[in-house]
Amino acid sequence: MSKVFQFKQFSVDQTNCGMKVNTDAALLGSIAHNDDIERILEIGTGTGVIALMLAQRYASALIDAVEIDDMAAETAELNFRNSPFAPKISLVRSSFEEHFSNTAAKYDLIVSNPPYFINSLRSDDPSRRLARHANEDFFKNLVSGVAAHLSSKGLLYLILPLDTAELVKTLLAQSGVRYRASPMLYQERAGKTPTLTQRAQSGPQRSQRKNRTKRLQQALCEKLCALCAGPLRPLRLNFGGYVSSSSIELAVRKTIFIHSFPESKPYRCILVIGIGARNTDTQKFVIYEAQNAYTEEYRMLLKDYLTIF
Repeated sequence: MSKVFQFKQFSVDQTNCGMKVNTDAALLGSIAHNDDIERILEIGTGTGVIALMLAQRYASALIDAVEIDDMAAETAELNFRNSPFAPKISLVRSSFEEHFSNTAAKYDLIVSNPPYFINSLRSDDPSRRLARHANEDFFKNLVSGVAAHLSSKGLLYLILPLDTAELVKTLLAQSGVRYRASPMLYQERAGKTPTLTQRAQSGPQRSQRKNRTKRLQQALCEKLCALCAGPLRPLRLNFGGYVSSSSIELAVRKTIFIHSFPESKPYRCILVIGIGARNTDTQKFVIYEAQNAYTEEYRMLLKDYLTIF
């Protein structure tokens, strides 16, 4: 069987990848959407298929595709280089934590089909194990890092099994994984102790100092959010004894439940996550209307990508 999956505008070599091109990737690559997209990040690009689908759809966007597995990264780089979209896709050979610590970029769209088996029997294949298995800390770090690198109107799309989606929702609801950012008293990173204390010069009056603090916080908060590296604990600012902090909180905006058949139970869901208030909007997406017969919804979604439509 050929290891090359042919799409309408590009092909995907799947050699040495723990996770091959599959329905989850096709759905995420075609459903993920936002308005006015300039920069996109894919976490765990694998073969590169999702990044390529997004590159096809968003012609003016620049895409960073992160991959920690060396062999998968080599395959993804080959697929990007052989595609019409090579100039706009950058492969990042690192963990997403390392990438977040090395960039100040803000993304309008972040997508991931992450490892999702938690506390389950692990594969003997190292590449497959890396692609399919994660723990709770993985998702804590993901939520923390994404919060620091989403643009103000940016969205995160995750495709997950239902139980893993519930874990992510729980993490989002816990104050411990909110990303807090403000001008610096200290920055405490995982495994490091606070290293910087910075006090503002005192003004003639306490009230003037407080007002100056508020203005400075508003001006610098967005910039400092971009400079901070995850995973992070709270950042606070002490201006002569006045402590202030602000928070960027992620919340689920929409949940899309994926069903194989109209009457079957959902087997995956796509969480759409953004900055701000939670929304209870839910949708149902069905792949097959009957055995070996795709729904019109699925056909329309993938008609620009799959050669069978």
